[in-house]
Amino acid sequence: VAEAVAQRLWTVLPDARRLDMAALVVIATLDAKPGREADLERALEALVAPTHAEAGCRAYVLHRDDAVPGRFVFYERWDGEADLAAHFETPHLKAFLGMADDLLAKPLDVVKCTEIAGGA
Repeated sequence: VAEAVAQRLWTVLPDARRLDMAALVVIATLDAKPGREADLERALEALVAPTHAEAGCRAYVLHRDDAVPGRFVFYERWDGEADLAAHFETPHLKAFLGMADDLLAKPLDVVKCTEIAGGA
């Protein structure tokens, strides 16, 4: 699962050498293995503070899906592609990806968007 997670991330994230956009949004959805919901929640919560301290991180907000037990969703806003690419090289994210096989029922789903209106 961890390898599939890493591959999925890099297939939806464009080359970091491209021109950075003004506001880059990432929505990541993660589903816990049955019985590992609390462990996944703790692991995801541990990512929040160090990620907020990263250069270019405007928002990194963890949500619990009210309709699907064991599903968590991150809403992320970044200054640009280079900042997001650097995020994937941080020790805390690499450590989480190392635990992914034990925690995730399936590879996470990642949607990358360019903010065009309504952001604050």
